[in-house]
Amino acid sequence: MQPLRLVFDTNIYVMASGMPGGYIVYWLDMALPPDNRFQLYTSSAILIEVQAKLEQKMRFERAQAVEFINRLKRIAIEVNPTQILNIVKEDPDDNVILECALEAHADIIVSADRDLLRLKQFEGIQIHHPSNLKYIFSYIAGDK
Repeated sequence: MQPLRLVFDTNIYVMASGMPGGYIVYWLDMALPPDNRFQLYTSSAILIEVQAKLEQKMRFERAQAVEFINRLKRIAIEVNPTQILNIVKEDPDDNVILECALEAHADIIVSADRDLLRLKQFEGIQIHHPSNLKYIFSYIAGDK
């Protein structure tokens, strides 16, 4: 069985940055060797947005934000989307998440964004709120 391919929305990374030791950080660690329980994908557009949000909303110093981004680069596989989408008109930044997921052939997008969650799925890619994933991650972790 191939590992699940996931894309985390910017808001998930921002949540992880504000909750060291929380469940999202645990999920990030699950993507690292030796566990490699799933494959996490990102893009430069997502990483740029994460860094901006960390500095603006979370008041991270630039060095702190860069350190967090570098950690994400060690965890996630960076793809370069070839398609530009205009699916979420209310919040065009959400389209970079869809573009990344499409390029990565993702199985699941994890997001707390209402506009993305309203879609439920996109091109066969499921879109889930992080609270819905405890069962999936429990299965992946072997915590049946």
